Order: sequence, then C-alpha cells, then structure tokens
Amino acid sequence: MDIWYGQDDKFKQPKGDCFLTFDCQAVNEGIQLTTAKRLWVALLNEKLNQKYYQANLAGMHFHFYPHQGGFSLQTNGFSANQLEFCTNLLTQIVANKDFSSSFSQVKAKQYQGLSNALLNKPINRLFSKLSVLMQQQNHAPSEMSHIMQNLTPDDIGVAKEKLLSQFYLEGLMYGDWSAEEAYKVSADIKKFRMMHNTCDKVHRGVADIRHSKAISYQVECQHKDPAVVIYFQAPDASLKNVALTILAEQLIATPFFNQLRTEQQLGYLVGSGYIPYNQHPGIGFYIQSPHHPAEYLIEAIHLFLQQTIENINQFKHVWDALKKGVMKQLMEKDTNLSMKSQRLWMAIGNQDKTFTYSAQMTQTILDIDFSQLKAYLIALVSRQGFGEAILYSSGQHASISYKTEVITDIQRFKSSSQYL
Repeated sequence: MDIWYGQDDKFKQPKGDCFLTFDCQAVNEGIQLTTAKRLWVALLNEKLNQKYYQANLAGMHFHFYPHQGGFSLQTNGFSANQLEFCTNLLTQIVANKDFSSSFSQVKAKQYQGLSNALLNKPINRLFSKLSVLMQQQNHAPSEMSHIMQNLTPDDIGVAKEKLLSQFYLEGLMYGDWSAEEAYKVSADIKKFRMMHNTCDKVHRGVADIRHSKAISYQVECQHKDPAVVIYFQAPDASLKNVALTILAEQLIATPFFNQLRTEQQLGYLVGSGYIPYNQHPGIGFYIQSPHHPAEYLIEAIHLFLQQTIENINQFKHVWDALKKGVMKQLMEKDTNLSMKSQRLWMAIGNQDKTFTYSAQMTQTILDIDFSQLKAYLIALVSRQGFGEAILYSSGQHASISYKTEVITDIQRFKSSSQYL
C-alpha cells in the first residue's frame, strides 16, 4: 500500500483532493466480472449520493468510478472533515450489501448507456472498438450490454466479494492538511487494508501488433457513411519514441486535414491524433465520408503518408516552432488546486514517482533533430517496428480487399494476443 501526501503551499485555499484506487486481481477474470463491477460501482454511487446528500451541499464531493484495473474513489472540496469523510466512504464500500431498492432502475440506466454506444457516429464506434482491441482489460459495450441485461443482485454480491478479496491500494492526499492529519488518516486506511488480502498492481496490457502484418476489423454500424481509422503503434514506450510520436502527429496533422478534407473533400470528419494506450504511444488517422468506400479512404491515408515522407524537407522551416509549441504545452503551470492534484495523481498512476516526467520529456524533445523525425516517419510508413490496425465500417459499400490479418472475433483476438 502506498499513500502519498502533499501540503499545498501555492493556492492557499481551505480545500483539498483525496484519491484512493483499488487494483483488483479479479478483473483478469474477464468481461462478466468487468460488467458486474460497472453495475456495482453505479449502485454504490446511487446509494451513497442519497446518504451523503448533505455533505455535497456543504461543499464536500465524492465520486466512485470503475477503471481497467479495478475502481477508484475521489473526494474533493473543503478540507475540514474531508479526510474523515473519505475514510467513512471507504468503510461504506464494504458495508453496503443491499441494493435491492434501486437495482432495477440503476441496471436499466447502465444497460441503456451501453446500448446507446451502438448509435454513436461511425468514427466514435471505430475508436471505441480500437480501444477494446488494444487494451487487455477493455471490453466492447455491445457485449457488456448483453451481460448487463442478465445480472442479478446475487451476481453483484459475488463480484464485490471477488474484487475485495485481493487488491492493491494506492492513494494521494493533497491540499490544506497537516502532516499529522495525513498520518492519522493513513493509519485508518492501513487498518482497512489489513482486513483484506493484498496483491500486485494489475498490469494494464496493450496488445502487441508490431510484429504481424496489418490487422483489420470491420465494425457493424447503423449509419450509412463509410468510415476508417488507421492506427500505428510505435516501436516502444521510451521517452524518445513518445516524443517522436507526439512531434510526428503535430507535424502532419494540419497538412493531413488540409489535403484530405479541404482539397480532396473526402469527408466532413477528417483528422489525426496522438493516441497512447496505457502509456504506449501511437498515432491515429480517421476519415468519415458520405461519398467514398472504405477501401478508397484507406488508400488515401496511405498515399498521403507516402507523399509526406517524399516531401518531408518542406516542413523543415516549421520544425523549431513546432518543438517550442509542444514544450510549452508540457510545461504549462497549474492554475488551481484541483488541476495540480489531478496532475500529481496521474503522475503516480503512470509510475512517475519523482514527478519529473514533463521535464524529462521537454529535454528529450529539445534534443531531437529533424533528421530523427524524418527517420521515424520513414520507419512508420514502411512498418519497420511499427504495428498497424485498420478499423472500418463499410456503410452501403463492399468490404475491403486490402491485404491484412482479418479479425472476425474480438474475444479470440484478445485471448491469443501477446501483451506489452
């Protein structure tokens, strides 16, 4: 168990933020438990919102939420009595067992939320499926909705017991609290922790698609417009590769939009983005078009990338300004207490225990020259060390004939994948 503490000396407000995250070994059981966990957390939120309605009015807020490794609790607001409030909520996680009064209503709401994902725009559905394919503990909303429909109160009780039977606990208290107050609450949390078995942090696996030919998956969509997402997985998650991936995306984002959206008018949704999965870097390109089939859009993206490396030197004049812009974003100052708390908590979650990642990344970007970026993009286009995933919805057009390793069953793909 690791509990971090920091006393705010900058914003000087009578406020604070507390975070507690549970990494539960049971999440590795798969989609049944993940779905039951989602419903249990929603039931817990519903019940505790009623119980602590007055605390909310008094300026103390809380939120339970599920994540890939288990679930988390966050409290924020006025610092007076908040630490006690947080430990009370902790005991409520275990104490609350009867959800019968709100079960049907909360379950229906969760089922509706999962089912509504099917109505999303094609691009949103493609990115949702990409996230499921790439992350070991992520599951498709369409499959979770079927399980959600059949869950019973007994299933929730079983899932809760499994989740709490073995977990790793980590937390952060940051704000207007003394070290003495923090140590007292840490002792209470430790007592709670000692009542349960411990385990290591849950590994957030990312599917390794670097050593196969491009993979493809066709997503069923009720919308008639074809859409495509092409995702390139970087060779590794080193600081240098993260920096190169960010810089590469920033460099080609504007010309990609200008050429394919403005000049070629391929569709009304055209763009790119830096997309890390569990800190492993990657770049995504997307197009949704009312005029062209998916295969045409795939070829257009590949052709743009090929032409970019052939004419890469035309971007040399913007290189220094581009680097400065990215470094400025990385070194942005916190503007309020919550923003700083969230940044520190994210750093802890990302194993940045010295809180120096941004400074290291800034220096790495400073050290990269244009020839290194050029070599990176050439390797991406020729797939040297990169993985490629193509997700598409064909609308009213035919499937693609592009030569890929075709995925027909997501669960089979996930069970047979190697994970980074």
